Parts: sequence; C-alpha cells; structure tokens
Amino acid sequence: EDGWDFGYVEAMVDGEWVPVPVKSNGTTITTNDDPYGNNTEGNGLTGGAGGVYGVDEPTYITASAVLPVGSTAARFRYSTDAAYVDTGWFIDGPTLNGAPVELASPDGSWRFSDGMQHNDFALQVVSSCDLTPNTTLANEIVDPAGHWVYRYDGTDITTDTFTRCSNKSSTVVIVSNMPSGDLDGLDASYLLGTKLPNAGKGNG
Repeated sequence: EDGWDFGYVEAMVDGEWVPVPVKSNGTTITTNDDPYGNNTEGNGLTGGAGGVYGVDEPTYITASAVLPVGSTAARFRYSTDAAYVDTGWFIDGPTLNGAPVELASPDGSWRFSDGMQHNDFALQVVSSCDLTPNTTLANEIVDPAGHWVYRYDGTDITTDTFTRCSNKSSTVVIVSNMPSGDLDGLDASYLLGTKLPNAGKGNG
C-alpha cells in the first residue's frame, strides 16, 4: 500500500541496522516521505508493482544498494500497518558484489515462495441469536455486544449446520481474503445493526 507499507534494505553498522537507499536504473526508488508514520527510519520502498494486486502478475525490477563501509551483515525487512496485512514483498536472485547469495530467515518469519500468490480465507457468521442452541462449537464465541460469532478459515471452508432462531433474528456473513499461512487471529470487523423503519420503502 503506497505510503503505508515499506520494504527496507538494511546494513549492520557498528551493531545497529541502518536502512540504505535503493536504486533502479540509476534512480533512487526508496523515499524518506512518511505520510502516515510508518517510515520513521527513512529509505523505505513503498507502493505496488505490476498493476492491480491479485489480478495482474507482479513486475520484478532490478535494484541495487551500496552498503556502508564497515557493514558486517545485510537484511531485507518489511513494515506494515495494522489495518490491512498483505503478503509483503518478493525478492528474487539476490547478489553480493555480483555473486549469487542464498537468503536465510533466522527467526522463521520469511516464507519462501515460487512467486505465486496463495490465499486463505476467513469466514465469519455473525448472528443476534445462538444458531447452534443444542451444542457449543469450538469456533463459537459471544462477542461483548451479545452476538454469536462462528469463525472458519482455510482454502476450503465448510460450515456447521445452523438453526434459525426467530423471524426477528439478524445474521451477517463476512468473507475476508487473508494472506498465505496460518491465521493467528480472525479479526475481520462487523457491525450488526437493526433494520430501519422505512427500509425497503419508497420509489428510489
């Protein structure tokens, strides 16, 4: 997301990670602009590549960075905001002084990929009443407002059997496209309200 998410090439200098400028075809493509407070270090790479995400193939670019004298290590880092989590950025064919290098993920946070975008989905069924009155499901919660929430995730979702509570009950189904990998939390938001008195009436 332009201005919200940033990729960094960083060098370890005197025990600290320092973001360095990145260039492509002689032009600096990183920025020190910080419109939303997510690029406080500067030298961030932001914006998408290859058109509309999820529709078009990404466009790989050839980029380079000059590491400061005295650098003892280099790394790639991704920073995002809490409102929307995407898959980050793809790095292919890294070299050091012209020689190919192999990337490693010391903390296990990297996901090595074939370049294809794989998605998981989160589905939430939110109801003003208990849709499974005779049993309590493992994925069933009651939120602070008193709504019953049934949550499912994965690439092949099958829901449980639900029972309609009454003619006045309200149910909302929310489907969220999530990034690849395990979901630590299914936090798609919802607002379950009431029908307005004049809803459905009029000439509009």
